[in-house]
Amino acid sequence: MRSSQEPVPARRQASLRQRHSHSSKGNDHSAGSMPRAPAHSFDLGMATSWLEIDQRPRLVLDGADRVLWCNAAASNGALSDGPLRIDGDRVVFASVDHAETARRLFRDADATVQRITLMSDAGNLEGIALGVWGHGEDTERRVFVKVSPLQPSVGAAQSGMARCFALTKAEAGVVDELLQVSSPAEVADRLGVSVHTIRTHIRRIYAKTGVRSHGQLIQLALVFCGG
Repeated sequence: MRSSQEPVPARRQASLRQRHSHSSKGNDHSAGSMPRAPAHSFDLGMATSWLEIDQRPRLVLDGADRVLWCNAAASNGALSDGPLRIDGDRVVFASVDHAETARRLFRDADATVQRITLMSDAGNLEGIALGVWGHGEDTERRVFVKVSPLQPSVGAAQSGMARCFALTKAEAGVVDELLQVSSPAEVADRLGVSVHTIRTHIRRIYAKTGVRSHGQLIQLALVFCGG
């Protein structure tokens, strides 16, 4: 019986090396030998067209906050009553506080989307949410800005959300109210029903949409109802 300390004969070592070599060739996962996925073409024109017709304002800024590009929704006056608007190639804010907050975000933006809310003191638009991300430095700096009104432009029924998730008229109404106020008690007060009724509607909405929290429901509703 061979001792565990006894060296393996040279012939045996060569055999083991040969087997290992064949095994490695069949399971080589190095970067140079990984199979490449087929490249998918990217239609820049189609993407640009989609951004142009998107009804939510979109902006691309440089490192000095100059507007390099914006879609029609951003340039046709939709933002004129809100806390942010476009004046030529500049972004103009309704207050110094808004300007400082937003420009700090523009300066620090990276690949992770950051969001802030700017409330309006006047006009028809009560406020906006900015989604901002960026990349590059100095003259190559680019900042991408997505602007969304805080108030929904259409209700859950009109937007297609109710149809998509088979929400009843009452459930769709609760979704609309939740986009305006934060608590079931406030919704109950506005609709003139009991809090128990509202909570029952909310549980059914959660079950139908697959969300698990108030925040997830609001995010989903804004996808459909947001401007």
